Amino acid sequence: MTQITTLRFRIVEPMLFRAQGEFDPTIRGTYSRARSLSMPLPSTIAGALATTLLSERSNVTLSSDLDWIKALEEILGSGTKIRGPCLMFNDELYVPFSIKHPIVKAEFLNLEDVKKICTIIASDAKDYQKIDINPKIRIKKEVRTGIMLEARDKGFKITKEGYLYNVEFIIYEDETRKAGNAEILVDIANLTLDSLRQRNIPIRLGGEGRIAFLNFAEKKILEIIKDRIWKDKETNKGKLALYLTSPAIFKEKVKEAVDRWAKNNGLNLKKVIGETDIIGVGFSIRENIRKPIYNSLKAGSILVVEGNIRFEDFYWNSNLGEGSSFGFGTIIAIPLA
Repeated sequence: MTQITTLRFRIVEPMLFRAQGEFDPTIRGTYSRARSLSMPLPSTIAGALATTLLSERSNVTLSSDLDWIKALEEILGSGTKIRGPCLMFNDELYVPFSIKHPIVKAEFLNLEDVKKICTIIASDAKDYQKIDINPKIRIKKEVRTGIMLEARDKGFKITKEGYLYNVEFIIYEDETRKAGNAEILVDIANLTLDSLRQRNIPIRLGGEGRIAFLNFAEKKILEIIKDRIWKDKETNKGKLALYLTSPAIFKEKVKEAVDRWAKNNGLNLKKVIGETDIIGVGFSIRENIRKPIYNSLKAGSILVVEGNIRFEDFYWNSNLGEGSSFGFGTIIAIPLA
């Protein structure tokens, strides 16, 4: 990698990271509701960066027939790679855990908890009772009600009678229900960010015009993973748990795509523990249309494999599925005894 940077989006207000599903009152009727994910999708992060960079470039013209991945490559560069996002909460790194589990009732895990759950799940004993994980982050949901606008006229807003809607915002809290210091982190390679060198750049992130402040992080996600999980190891030969920190998305069936990916990476896939879903990757403001819908393997899913890998190369070059250059299918490799 020629240039590696870590960006942090400092959360300063309740956020909306839109889950799939229409909530326009003209389509869903009165009292429709927009629900929020607990973390932004990688496409939300990449789109926010692309929008920020585009605002500073007057000579960029995008072809209307570009799909969302090609459009991001045109703006951010075809060699750009994004890994994440992860959550830094009260100076501790957390990754999403989006699957339903009989014992673990947490939406985020720190890296120690990731090692615990990967070790138990990868074992043949399947002794889930040994998993001792207490949620350290709670998601508070704050619902606000709005009314659809029919028109704006000379500073006046004309509402449409009866068309109420609800928007679900999220707030990150600790186990005592106190709001903490929350930042969304991403590792980025091969993206020139000289125009973003100033501190605390306000940037739109997510829905409903929410604002976060963009800064450079002092320590990279990759460095934290090295310190907490890989220690002084650079390679691993044998059994591994591959933890998905962001959803992997596919145009085809999930099982077929995962099997082929493992084979192409020289890995012997033993089992997959996780959940599949159907997700959309956002809305194109430029084209005024929704981006495609994909099959997905949720964040928090675990692939148990055998193989020989170099940790850092695997982190940067072996994301799973479509949109992998921009953060989808980010993997943390956990060596197993």
